[in-house]
Order: sequence, then structure tokens, then C-alpha cells
Amino acid sequence: RMRGLIEAVEVGMLVTHGRNGEMLARPMRLRQFEGDRGIWFLSRRESRKVVNIEANPKVTVVFVDLDGNAYVSAHGRAAVEDSRDHVARLWSDQADSWFPEGKEDPGVVALRIELDGGEYWDDVASTEIAIERKVKSGVHADTDEH
Repeated sequence: RMRGLIEAVEVGMLVTHGRNGEMLARPMRLRQFEGDRGIWFLSRRESRKVVNIEANPKVTVVFVDLDGNAYVSAHGRAAVEDSRDHVARLWSDQADSWFPEGKEDPGVVALRIELDGGEYWDDVASTEIAIERKVKSGVHADTDEH
């Protein structure tokens, strides 16, 4: 369910840690969901978010669908991928407006977030659903009333 909510929204706020410990958020267009734990974005290599991720890879991504009354907060570890294959796989016509030099521009990198867990809230269940990913035991879900 959480994956479906994320894919429906497409744009999330990627939150990283700044140099002084402050939390910095910016909108990012989801490029791909991989398996049940990996999400991908495109970015510029010299961006502040890449510098933040390289210093501290712990991130949070927040997705909001006001029309569907659904909210997702997911956390995990980010990695910067320089591979032209990754960038080409994630490329779309929409990326051209953000990266006018095209997918071959060495300044364009892929960001992969390996999700460790998260929470979502929606109209289907009026409860918070917390999902923690366990490497060996799969998915564990807890619910808490609002």
C-alpha cells in the first residue's frame, strides 16, 4: 500500500542533514521504484543535497496526496550513483527541462534511497501504519490509532 501511495504522488520532499545538523527539504520527482525498498531520483552532482548525502546518507522522503487524503513518510539511506546506465534508465522527457545538457551530462547523477521503514496515513484505514523493514524477517507492520 505504501508503494502505491508513493507512486501515485510522484513528487516527494527529500530531507537531508545539513552541515550544522539542520534538516533541509526540497521537492524531488520520483523516477523509479525498485523492488519494495528502493526509490530513485535524478540530481546534479554539485547540488547541496548530494553534498549532504555524501556527508550523512540518512534521509527522509515525505509524499502528500491532498486529493486522496494520503500521507507517507519514509526513511532510509541514500547513495549517489554516477553510472550513465542508471541515469539513462531513469531518464524521461520531463528530465530534459531540469537537465538541458541531456542524460550524457556527467553532472547528472542518480540518487538511490534504500528504504528502512516509514509510516503512512490514508482514508482507507484511519490509523497510522508503521512499517519497519527487517533484513532477515521481511516486513513488520504495527498500527496505532490517531
